[in-house]
Amino acid sequence: MSPRISGPAARVHRERLTAQLLAGRPARDPVEVARRLLAVQGQDQRGARLAIRVRSTGLTAADVDRALSEERSLLITWLNRGTLHLVASEDYPAGRVYEVWLKGAGAPQPADALFTVSASGDATVGVPGVVPGIREVMVTAEPLGGSRTPTGRPVIVAHLS
Repeated sequence: MSPRISGPAARVHRERLTAQLLAGRPARDPVEVARRLLAVQGQDQRGARLAIRVRSTGLTAADVDRALSEERSLLITWLNRGTLHLVASEDYPAGRVYEVWLKGAGAPQPADALFTVSASGDATVGVPGVVPGIREVMVTAEPLGGSRTPTGRPVIVAHLS
């Protein structure tokens, strides 16, 4: 038998479950879930589908797939961490690109490599030239056209040996 939660802890518990759409009125469509939660872990597409479906009523995996591929109302991308998330397309920062930075002993330098991520979460980028003395390769989300210096925290950092 599960322990019974009572008093103020029970109220907090109910509020947390409701905020996460795990109690109360379920969502009616995949976008409503993404909007309400802001983002859903998206590294594993099966897990993302399940996270959407458990917070809704009457949705199938095909409904989530349709929102991702046909309607494009959802997308899977990197946001502010090196973790893939499923978000409502309208919440994705429009007018932004990803920029690659090379860091040696000093400040990060632009690698002249800008890229975007496809709706399926795929991206390919090449770093031009030779990179001697580089200790880290970083990626940040930047305004279209790139930036002279990073404007935010890196979403990806690769340490080179």
